[in-house]
Amino acid sequence: MDLNQPQPVVMKLTNEMLIHITLAGKIFSDQKTQIQGFADKVYATVTDSYQKTGSRVKFLTNLTNLEAVDETFLDIYGELLQKDLPYVSKSATYGSRITILTAFSTLSIVSGRMNFRHFVSREEAMDWLMSDEDMPK
Repeated sequence: MDLNQPQPVVMKLTNEMLIHITLAGKIFSDQKTQIQGFADKVYATVTDSYQKTGSRVKFLTNLTNLEAVDETFLDIYGELLQKDLPYVSKSATYGSRITILTAFSTLSIVSGRMNFRHFVSREEAMDWLMSDEDMPK
């Protein structure tokens, strides 16, 4: 599991901010405290970037090495997607297995995130994030 990275990575892209996180391994309910702490750290990073720039941020999530998640992770991540919606202009994920992709797609629908899209590669995700396209196809 990769929930202990010191801080989600914030990158400046022209006049916009991109927040990049990586999720890896198996993330289950026995790690609920870590999952919630990580979600809180991500939310703080998103809102801090928004407050500093006055602009909504873009969000990139690497799922390449994410093996499995359970309902506890999905509940907490779903809450994060709802909470940070006003501060995020686009969210893209890339990599991972079909079951993980299905879970993240479901989360985006349930949370009302119409600005969320999944890609096979990081390059495709970055191309979409940097494009003028506001909504997924």
